[in-house]
Amino acid sequence: MTSQEARKYQLDFHLLNEDFSPVAALLKKHEAVGELASPLKKVRLAYPLKKQQYAFFGTAVVSIKPESLPALDRELNLAEGILRFSLVKPGKPETERKPRTPKPENTVKTDSLPARIRPFDDNALSNEALESKLKEISQ
Repeated sequence: MTSQEARKYQLDFHLLNEDFSPVAALLKKHEAVGELASPLKKVRLAYPLKKQQYAFFGTAVVSIKPESLPALDRELNLAEGILRFSLVKPGKPETERKPRTPKPENTVKTDSLPARIRPFDDNALSNEALESKLKEISQ
């Protein structure tokens, strides 16, 4: 398997036991090269998976041919000892991400607001002028 054909993927998984061998055997079977990115850690599950309250969570970065993914996915679903898994393309590291520009606060575009909410207009009539207009209209 050449590195040009293989692509990197991140494999996150929950195991029944603290034994990585079911995952390692499947990766070897599908000619995937991987390394355990994090040590297995016992975690309490938010809800039971296959009647289990606890599982061992681990992450591995795997280089595998894209055409081997469906078969690997199918066998990971059927494997004994694997409760749950996720196989995705890894995201960009924090250093490569562009920082978000903060939105300026308290900037209101008056064009986008309806007429009744627009800020106070200096050309508005005073109370006396309004009263005289009302008298004029009512007559």
